Amino acid sequence: MMSILVVEDDENVNRGITFSLEKAGNIVFSSVTIKAAKEIVKNQKIDMVICDINLPDGNGLDFIKWMRQQYKAYIICLTALDQEIDQVMGYEAGAD
Repeated sequence: MMSILVVEDDENVNRGITFSLEKAGNIVFSSVTIKAAKEIVKNQKIDMVICDINLPDGNGLDFIKWMRQQYKAYIICLTALDQEIDQVMGYEAGAD
């Protein structure tokens, strides 16, 4: 069982991912903003983060960099951006 944080501003997508992960037996926290995600990370042990790139209060890549500086967790980018440069930027920010 893993503790997973889903950071996705599309509430339908967020609910769907959260439901699937919980059904698989994981503990799931969800957030639609970076600010709320940071509060969750500060108060919970998170094993994995699934993070959108375009969020209403900032860029998910900045959140990933922040996570990498302070916490150990697997990080997966979830985004509609599909250019090769977007993938490279995700890896450079610290995504797995």
